[in-house]
Amino acid sequence: TYANAAIINYGVSQLPPDQCYVNVGVWFGFSLLAGMVGNPDTRCIGVDNFSLLMYPGNPKDAFLEQFTTLRSPQHQFVESDYAAYFKTQHTTPIGFYFYDGPHAYHHQFHGLKLAEPFFADGCIIMVDDTNWAGPHQATLDFVERSPFSYRTLLDQRTYNGHGHPTFWNGLMILQKEGAK
Repeated sequence: TYANAAIINYGVSQLPPDQCYVNVGVWFGFSLLAGMVGNPDTRCIGVDNFSLLMYPGNPKDAFLEQFTTLRSPQHQFVESDYAAYFKTQHTTPIGFYFYDGPHAYHHQFHGLKLAEPFFADGCIIMVDDTNWAGPHQATLDFVERSPFSYRTLLDQRTYNGHGHPTFWNGLMILQKEGAK
């Protein structure tokens, strides 16, 4: 939604030069592009292997066309499974993380856990589709089991589920505060 895009864009615009925005699960690219637009000097990284092609159309081709048009040298797309990416490729401290990959409980939990070693202090973590029990509970369990403290900035469910004009299908925003 536009509200989610505005949150992402503002968050990315506030990142210090040594931190990056990582978007796992780019699909058609809206959330990654939202971080990139107006932020050409901020490192923005999208990660997706396009394994969840459950909708008509071709999200990969549409995304790559937009990404190629709007990218700067600081913007990168990695076609990979998120787990493989974090285990073998990522090195930069993350200041803003948006997990929008597979939302089954175990994916949601691991998508947060694998990225956590890279979260800078103060990192903003955004999780969508939290109207569903799996993503919501996995995020709460991640926070509870983490050796770090996280502050909940927003935990907003939406009326009538998927497609709400404000926060689509529910949204959680956390901020890493430091060690417990």
